[in-house]
Amino acid sequence: MALVINIVKDSINDAGTELNLRDDTGLYDVSDNPGGYGSPNPNRNQVSIILLGYNKRQDEGDVALTFQNYSPTVDSTFVVNLYKEGWYQIKSYGLRLYSVNTSFDISEAVYDTTTSTIRKILTKSGSGPYTYTYEVITSDILNTDAVTTAYASVLNTLVLEALCKCHASANKNFFNNASPVTNTTEINTDTNFQTYLKIDAYLKSIKYSFGFASYTQAQLKVEQAEKICDCIDDNCDC
Repeated sequence: MALVINIVKDSINDAGTELNLRDDTGLYDVSDNPGGYGSPNPNRNQVSIILLGYNKRQDEGDVALTFQNYSPTVDSTFVVNLYKEGWYQIKSYGLRLYSVNTSFDISEAVYDTTTSTIRKILTKSGSGPYTYTYEVITSDILNTDAVTTAYASVLNTLVLEALCKCHASANKNFFNNASPVTNTTEINTDTNFQTYLKIDAYLKSIKYSFGFASYTQAQLKVEQAEKICDCIDDNCDC
């Protein structure tokens, strides 16, 4: 089995602005982890990891994300700057390291450690060492049919920090302000309680859809829920 790069969601910072990712590929084991780093697969320092990320919104289309600076050949943790709630798709590309002693395919994207650039192989001659011509490309081209890559994987994850906080806020406002246990107010007519129920239903539906890989449907529900309550902290007015 070839190397399988496994980038996973680790955590979200307290401000809800950064998504922390971790390389969970691990070391090769013939039975427990045949896709891990190490012989017969490449070691971590023999592969450059390039990440591309998108907030897959339906109202705005795919919004490209920015990653905080990382070393493609060394780092095992990565930080994504978040955009809005919902479906985040992180694509991981493992590129072989450029060397005239390695045989690459035409149109293969490789990483040159000397210049810290991605190269698309155009022509190859010789039998090792090889003579290559290439063009320097940007990372976003990896997400097209213009190049091939040695290794690739996709992480789909949900970010619902603000909606979860709004859910909690609506619940708190209801119990603090309506006092349903001590007054005669009909519980189902309380505005905060109605908001809480709506957001609760959306959150359950979003997670259900995502769990069954209905990512687009989950994102649509996120955007519907945002219209009910667009808040960022526990003191918001839902």
